[in-house]
Amino acid sequence: MEWLIGIILIGFLYYRFVLVKGRNLKFWKIVNANPDKAYSFFMSKNCFVVFDSEPPGGYRANLPPGDWDGPFKLPVPSQNRVVTIFGRSPEYQAAQENFIGSIHG
Repeated sequence: MEWLIGIILIGFLYYRFVLVKGRNLKFWKIVNANPDKAYSFFMSKNCFVVFDSEPPGGYRANLPPGDWDGPFKLPVPSQNRVVTIFGRSPEYQAAQENFIGSIHG
C-alpha cells in the first residue's frame, strides 16, 4: 500500500513540475541559446519584471500587483551578470510564443 501512495505522489509531482511547468521548456532552451536577445525582449515587455540584483525586502515585495510566476534566472553575457525574471500570468505565456516566433522566423 505504501508503494501505491509513493507512485501516486511521484505521478503528481511529475505532472505538476514537468508537464505543467515544463511546457515552457522549449522557450527556456531558446532563451539560454540567445541570452542577449532574450534580455532585450524581457526588458521591452511590461509582462516581465527583470531584476539585476536582489532588492531590499526581496523580489516578491518589489513586484507590482498581480499574479507573477518566477523567479527565473538568466545569465546575460552582455550585462556580465545573472538577472532574475518574473512573468505576469497569463500575459507572459503569449509573449513567450512571440519570442519563439521571432527567433525561428
